[in-house]
Amino acid sequence: MSRFITQIISSQHAEIAPGMAVRRPFPTLNLRHADPFVFLDHFGPSVHAPHTPKGDGTGAHPHRGIITVTYLFDGATEHFDSYGGHGVVRSGGVQWMVAGSGIVHDEGMSAEFAERGGLSHGIQLWLTLPKAHKDTRPSYGLLQDDELPRVELSDGAGFLKVVAGTYLHNGVEISSTMPLYSPLAIYHLRLLPHAEADIWLNPEFHAMMYLPLGRLLVGESETELKEAELGILSNSASGQDVAVFCENPTDEALDILVMAGKPLGEPIVMNGPFVMNSKEGIVSAYQDFQAGKYGTISR
Repeated sequence: MSRFITQIISSQHAEIAPGMAVRRPFPTLNLRHADPFVFLDHFGPSVHAPHTPKGDGTGAHPHRGIITVTYLFDGATEHFDSYGGHGVVRSGGVQWMVAGSGIVHDEGMSAEFAERGGLSHGIQLWLTLPKAHKDTRPSYGLLQDDELPRVELSDGAGFLKVVAGTYLHNGVEISSTMPLYSPLAIYHLRLLPHAEADIWLNPEFHAMMYLPLGRLLVGESETELKEAELGILSNSASGQDVAVFCENPTDEALDILVMAGKPLGEPIVMNGPFVMNSKEGIVSAYQDFQAGKYGTISR
């Protein structure tokens, strides 16, 4: 039996910086978090004209207690941080930052992309770090499109890219090399027009799907998921439900973000850029940042 949608969450519009709007299904009033996923911002698709100044974006800002994950469908994003991390992730690639004990970073479209122009479209996720790893030393990494493992779906239906975690395909485990601090998986599913596929999900994981654009039918009941909606999936019953059925009823290819993970079950307290386990942890995060303990960015 296929897993099915139990709840649909519509995204809310949020302006994260002047002229920078995103669509955000959580955290919102309808969904505080989806442990261990605590934040999802969907930016674009938007076209950046050539030779247009790229702007300041969100500017340099701190984080603590989380991992940020930025996946690009299109575009190029450049990252700098106070621990010396730097990189440019391009279309189809992912970059992540383990904020751990505290870091300052700045990310936005790369200078080369701003000059060239083009389509910008992607997702940023925040993953809460387990309490035992909240004070992990910060770090940064990236994997470009050709460094992420890809599974070709049956009957030419499209592909599934393993952004993080592991996917089981024909009895073989296919894994991303992105480091993880708790059991979870992130997939980019591309379904071609009028294609359908059963997507494997770890039966121990809670799971959800986000649809950036278009229309998608999910489960045997063919529940419709529409643009900028998040579908919360049913949990596996006694380890039997190991897949979710997906069908693309449209004339365009669909990109779907699939997220699954084992809830940590620890307190989650969010305030601004910090995610800790208590209000006291949030106060400490602000105090340490104001005391300059997260460092500064050198370029």
